[in-house]
Amino acid sequence: MPRPKAGEGNSDLIRYALVGIDAEIKALQEKRAEMLKSAPKAAAVAVAAPAAAPAAKKRRGRKPVSKKAKKLAQLATTTAQKLSRKAAKGGAKKGARVAVKAAATAAPKKRKVSAETKKRLSEAAKARWAKARQEKAK
Repeated sequence: MPRPKAGEGNSDLIRYALVGIDAEIKALQEKRAEMLKSAPKAAAVAVAAPAAAPAAKKRRGRKPVSKKAKKLAQLATTTAQKLSRKAAKGGAKKGARVAVKAAATAAPKKRKVSAETKKRLSEAAKARWAKARQEKAK
């Protein structure tokens, strides 16, 4: 009878994903620190507290994205791409490929639920909890 390979459990996959995410966060923090050191002091203050333009407040829809934010987003994507290439070549730890794949997949958008549905779900949950408390008391 064939035996399963070691390290195929979900807990291992989650652990590898967390390691990959931690590595990516660390790399991004280092890049951010580099950018803040190389930028003039006035620009660093502007990043800390951006002021919204009066026209942006009246505008409906998405807020305008600053050049600095675009640059940071681009830097984040290139760093993630570099990490995934490194993992694909085998330069990272065992299981890092799985971590990079897990980190690359974005969380799905949350569903919008109406107030009526929320109320119905909360009532059903309260009923379940009451039933569980009754069974536990017995």
